[in-house]
This record gives sequence, structure tokens and C-alpha cells, in this order.
Amino acid sequence: MNRPDPLRGLRVAVIEDEALVSLLIEGILEDLGCEVVGSAARVVEGVDMVSRLSDEIDAAILDVNLAGETAFPVAEALAERGIRFGFATGYGASLPAPWSDRPTLQKPYILSDIRDLLLELTV
Repeated sequence: MNRPDPLRGLRVAVIEDEALVSLLIEGILEDLGCEVVGSAARVVEGVDMVSRLSDEIDAAILDVNLAGETAFPVAEALAERGIRFGFATGYGASLPAPWSDRPTLQKPYILSDIRDLLLELTV
């Protein structure tokens, strides 16, 4: 008996400032059966996207550093709207409170890493 895939149809926002990494994430999300509802490369764009599309976003993947700025204002916007999200980072550093309990991807990552993160967010 086939069980339904819990990620199929999951609507995910991608907040990542490196274009190639963003495209990689988006491709992986599509391979997992998710729908990419939007992407942003800067903090102001991320906050705007969350405010405009919050009813359409089930989860988000958020790079910690967006063009030299910390992405915590975007994290706050997501948290205020009850949108589940995880961080992605290439620095390996621990996150400050109140974000230290959030799921985190360490770059570089592969399909299984993103799948595990999304499953942690949705289960």
C-alpha cells in the first residue's frame, strides 16, 4: 500500500541571496513534490514576500546571512504569522536565542538534507 508523501504539495518559500543556491533549493523542492511559492534574496524582499504571501506559505527555508544582513527580521515575520521555517547556513555557527531551537541545514546540502528539514517542520 502506498502512503501519501507528506511533502507533496507543500508550499515553500525560499529566502536565499546566492542565485545558484536558490535555484538548487528550488529544483530540489520541485523534485520532492513541493511547490515553490516565492523566493527572495534580501531581507526587505523576504519580509515583503512573507507579508504578501503568508496565506500561501506552508514552510520556508531561510539563509541566515542575506547579502551581509542577518535574516532575523524575516524569521520574525514568519514566526509572527505561524509559518514554519528552518535556517540554512554555511558558517556552522549556532543561532542566537530565540532562534537556537529552529531546524538548521548546514551548507552544502543535498536532497535528503532538505527533505529531512521539511519533514521536521511538518511532522
